[in-house]
Amino acid sequence: MTQHNSSYVSPKRHVIAVGACLLLSAFPLSTSNAQDEEVFTLDAFQVTGTNIRGGEQNTGSKVINFNRVQIEELGVTTTEALLKTNPAMGNFQSLYQGNGDAGGGYVPSIHGIGEGQTLVLVNGHRLPGSGWLVTAADPSVIPASAIERVDIIADGASAIYGSDAVEGVINIILRKDYEGAESTVKYGMGDGLYNFSFNTVYGSTWKDGSLLIGYDYGKSSNLKGSDRSTFYTQDLSSLGGSDYRSTNAYPANISIDGVTYSLPGFDTDTLNKFDVAPYFDIIPEVEKHNLLLALNQQVSEKLTLSAELYYLTRDILQEVPPESTSVTVPDTNPYFIAPPNSSASSVVASYDLTNDLGYLYNTTETDVYSIAAGAALSMANDWRGTLDITHGWSEGVRFQPIVNQNAVAEAAMGTTLETALNPFGIGATTSDSVLALLPTSVNVAPETEQTTSEATLKFDGPIFETAAGQAQFAIGTTYRKEGYDSISRSGELSNPLVGVADIDRTIYSVFGEMLIPLIDESNSKPGFDSLSLSLAARYDDYDDFGDTTNPKAGITWTPFEGLDLRASYGTSFHAPRLSDIGVGVDTRLIPIPAYFLGGYYPPSAPRMPNNSIIIAGGSEGLEPEKATTYTFGFDFVPQSLPRFHFSASYYDILFEDKVDVVFAPNFYNPGDDRFYLSFPTEEEALALIDGIPLPPGAIIFEPIEYIGDVRRYNLGNIWSSGIDFEASYSWNTEHGTIETGLSGNYVLEYDVQQTDGAPITDSLDTETSPGLKLRAHLSYTYDRFGLHLFANRTDSYYHTSAQHRVGDYTTLDLHLNYEFKKGWLEQTRIGLDVSNLLDEEPPFVNQSQINNGDGSGVFGFDRLNASPIGRVISLSASHPW
Repeated sequence: MTQHNSSYVSPKRHVIAVGACLLLSAFPLSTSNAQDEEVFTLDAFQVTGTNIRGGEQNTGSKVINFNRVQIEELGVTTTEALLKTNPAMGNFQSLYQGNGDAGGGYVPSIHGIGEGQTLVLVNGHRLPGSGWLVTAADPSVIPASAIERVDIIADGASAIYGSDAVEGVINIILRKDYEGAESTVKYGMGDGLYNFSFNTVYGSTWKDGSLLIGYDYGKSSNLKGSDRSTFYTQDLSSLGGSDYRSTNAYPANISIDGVTYSLPGFDTDTLNKFDVAPYFDIIPEVEKHNLLLALNQQVSEKLTLSAELYYLTRDILQEVPPESTSVTVPDTNPYFIAPPNSSASSVVASYDLTNDLGYLYNTTETDVYSIAAGAALSMANDWRGTLDITHGWSEGVRFQPIVNQNAVAEAAMGTTLETALNPFGIGATTSDSVLALLPTSVNVAPETEQTTSEATLKFDGPIFETAAGQAQFAIGTTYRKEGYDSISRSGELSNPLVGVADIDRTIYSVFGEMLIPLIDESNSKPGFDSLSLSLAARYDDYDDFGDTTNPKAGITWTPFEGLDLRASYGTSFHAPRLSDIGVGVDTRLIPIPAYFLGGYYPPSAPRMPNNSIIIAGGSEGLEPEKATTYTFGFDFVPQSLPRFHFSASYYDILFEDKVDVVFAPNFYNPGDDRFYLSFPTEEEALALIDGIPLPPGAIIFEPIEYIGDVRRYNLGNIWSSGIDFEASYSWNTEHGTIETGLSGNYVLEYDVQQTDGAPITDSLDTETSPGLKLRAHLSYTYDRFGLHLFANRTDSYYHTSAQHRVGDYTTLDLHLNYEFKKGWLEQTRIGLDVSNLLDEEPPFVNQSQINNGDGSGVFGFDRLNASPIGRVISLSASHPW
């Protein structure tokens, strides 16, 4: 069995690590005249979700934020871990799987509408997409140590930012006033896994500028299915579920004239079965480096320049079992086996190759670069002009080997021990030279580059006077160019099927926004302490699908001090991904010698199908996905109880023309039989797959019993509404400060129309949208000691594919920290983090799925709403320099 040396460190990683250390050491830790200089500060606070500078909030929309103190109290070291602590995020408490299509990166989703519907910004700038089929930005590009705060707007914002801001916006704001340097090291261990991280940040401010440099390194081990064998198995019968093990087994089962025998005893009543779950990586091995540099410089009284550089490199290694096979073996094969007294000249062997080939290794390498430069010019009458230019690009290489079924068939025809395959699991083993010929195909092996270039010119300032103050106006234009260049190989490595995509698009945009104060303290009256209105609109012209205009209106009303009421209305859109347009770089047939949707199959079928074909790829004529959103909410801080805060936001989203693939259990809507064929005739099967390429080395297993069309189309619509809420209260005692809080997402509606014309399905309280997600916290701080306890809960829901109710999932997280006062450890902070304190297993789900897209397996739990990782104990230490 092949062995993997996971301790290998590539030269690229050495170069980055050494370069980061040299860069940090090139700057002094303090400036000698720091006390004599006026420290540089920005002239206006950056507000997410508006083009109007200054102010404290976005009019009409709630801004959820994590500040620097909260980030440290959570004990997180990655942006992904930070975001997933918010119940409004669709992947709250879920498993990080290393999305292969996204280059193994994290694709956030607010309210779970879908990947790519949440816009990710850094200091208001777009990041390039990364990966193969996913073109969304990965917030993990930014190390948590360099973050001042993270703003989340759970509201459509295309009127401000253009495409992608359908579910909302995540804006990562970097630290600008940090002075000094600090390094943090953290090591965590769990049952069968470990993780390690190191980060260092350096900051300096002077009279007219600031500098921030950050470096982050992280490595996490893989987690094997065999380490979670109590639930991660294909045989779920002991848990009250089904036995999904395949009869492509070790030892094999053989078939002669329609009769199947198990080896070695030739039993026809009980067949051999094989469980592949222990051989899958539940979590792959991940190693990454981040580097960040941000510079602000006021070059004159009126002109300020800024520059930012972000870089991420990430390597992912995933161990998976090889595919099984069903192969005809003639009696000329020296390993040939047949029942006693049989005169058969050949048999069909159903065999699992895992014991022969060991693990196969899926690899993903991703590099993301982004450069931003800006200029802000103060003008007459308090107007300001800004020019922001960004350019980002990503490079990704992915390799997913699979078994070459042609080579298997040829080896089964071998006539000598040196040339033949033993597909029975009985007797002598196959020679190494023959086995080496088998894993010589790839499912996918893309090399992809994505680019995003953008220039935005904006002017903002006061436009007219109202009774409540100056009305503010912003107007601007944006030019953006996106590029997608990919070469994808599938099939035999020596003669692969090659898919090529070289696509770009150009977007011209104009936008405007007005903030009108109507009432303030100068003209207030009972019930109207203040009232403000915001109006915004944006026009985007795409050179591929056309143009779109999106408005947004917001209002904030303060009836009395301590209570703010707000509401917003707007439309948003998401442009078709370049990877989805046209035939698609991944268009191909994927034959599978088994059924690929677990226990769910058409009710009209006489039994579960076996040999299947998936049709994958993009499609012609894709249109933008569109959304209409409404929000209503309030923020309440009573004057008599200023340490208490309560806020709630109602949201309502109509999401139309969703680009998606059709998967079970929604294959079977009336009129949607174009997406599948169950037990087709030969003529029906050929008519559906005609003209679609079959990768070299792939074999269509006959008889074909199922064909699923999972190409990407504008399919259906989603209606979703719910309430995001949070409450907190703190009080001081003689022995410290206590704070408690609760945040959550309560879904009121989640209706899905899988395709136009199909019935509208109530998907509330299902795996797509569990009805309630909660996170509570209790914190105690005294002097330099802090204790922070968090409780996370995902409510019980009905799993539509497994067809049973799934139990609720509740976990506890603990963070302890202490800062030394004196001695050689003065100012050193140490921390203890325990995630999943009580080591809760994920609730049982009766499902067995093998995802041929990223090579992962999911058995016995729901990775959308739970994690199989279990308890992880981490120790950390931070020290300023």
